[in-house]
Amino acid sequence: MPLVSVYLPTRNRVLLLARAVQSVLTQTEGDHELIIVDDGSTDGTHAYLEQLTEQHENVRVLYNEHRLGACASRNRAIMAARADLVTGIDDDDEFLPDRLRSLIAAFRPSHSLVTSTQWWDHGGKRRKLLDGSVRVISFQDQLRDNYATSQVLCEREKLIAVGMFDPRLPSCQDWDMWTRLVDRFGDGIKLTQPSYVVHTSHHSPRISEDRVRGLEMFYANFGAAMNEATRTAFELGLRRTRGDRLSFVEGMDMLPWKNLSQILKLWARTYLPFLLPIRRKLARVR
Repeated sequence: MPLVSVYLPTRNRVLLLARAVQSVLTQTEGDHELIIVDDGSTDGTHAYLEQLTEQHENVRVLYNEHRLGACASRNRAIMAARADLVTGIDDDDEFLPDRLRSLIAAFRPSHSLVTSTQWWDHGGKRRKLLDGSVRVISFQDQLRDNYATSQVLCEREKLIAVGMFDPRLPSCQDWDMWTRLVDRFGDGIKLTQPSYVVHTSHHSPRISEDRVRGLEMFYANFGAAMNEATRTAFELGLRRTRGDRLSFVEGMDMLPWKNLSQILKLWARTYLPFLLPIRRKLARVR
């Protein structure tokens, strides 16, 4: 039985998929299986996966007869996993070589999950370290922001116990999933050494209605459990995502200092809107 199962849903991104797959197959921790769920691809993914399974005994492929979406595909892979520990990767991202080994070494059954900081790669030389500065992730931490990041390592049975990924959510599915884990099974652990790369250069930078709806549904699920400070921070994040403005008086009411960064960004949008195009231009060339 493998030590860890890695789930990977995919649809019509065969070139990106090959990079993700290679990053899993070249891990320094070799005792793992990779479960790929093809969610109805039509771009040559099927031929690539057939060749892959012929070459690698630890790669398994599941095919959805009808498109089910990423959440249902992840859930299908989790149910098929042979290992007690599971983790995931998106088809447009990649593992750094020591990711599995480092997560497994840090894993403790007394915690709900283990994760790491991440690199966000915007293409070219533009790479940013995403670090929420929380090492032990409490329930209130996870309600405030997705400190657990996009992927974690945890016990398969814990994922099943909390209902796995919720296909009803249009976004924030990972945040919702890890929050339920931390709520049910206790604090999570985040390693300071990044071992996961999120590639963003193929995405369009825009405010997504799905993102707003996902945040609103997240709040409907967990808002009652938030303390006052967490609720205020969450509201600021939601307002930024919506593109809302924030008056000076509203911002002063939402202090303390933990919220200052969010408040300053909203004030800039409200009172200095001419700076936004300049900021976006600088972000593109950085």
